[in-house]
Amino acid sequence: MSEEAKGRIGDLRTNIERVEISNDPYQDWLTWEGSWELINNKAYNMYPAPTALHQFIVGELHFALRTFFQNRSCYVFVAPFDVLFSESEDYQSPDQVTQPDLSVVCSKDQISKNGCNGAPTLIIEVLSPATALKDFNEKFNQFISEAWSSGILDC
Repeated sequence: MSEEAKGRIGDLRTNIERVEISNDPYQDWLTWEGSWELINNKAYNMYPAPTALHQFIVGELHFALRTFFQNRSCYVFVAPFDVLFSESEDYQSPDQVTQPDLSVVCSKDQISKNGCNGAPTLIIEVLSPATALKDFNEKFNQFISEAWSSGILDC
């Protein structure tokens, strides 16, 4: 990432900092170090790592979902796992990239080496105070399939 872009990002210790990016946001996103989401032409740094409680809850939910979907044609993925959105359905250069805490994909055709092409069948976000507004206001709008959000706020 260029020094200019780093200067626009601000304090990287909070994942709610965001910046406007170029006319080819996915190509920008590919060059950044670390874990980022690209939502509505804004970059969201996923640093720092979630809390221990957040990760424990995600782990328990992952186990429950894997157990439930064990003999079904659905796959359960845990972040970091990219969900790619493209208005033109060109997933080699998507418009947006998100990383839900958990994604259930029931269409094998959606799974690529880069993640999930389009909205998964089910997403789960374990909410934390630092990301709740972004998750509900920016990220949630990207998921057009059924979405379920955990109401746990003090992670």
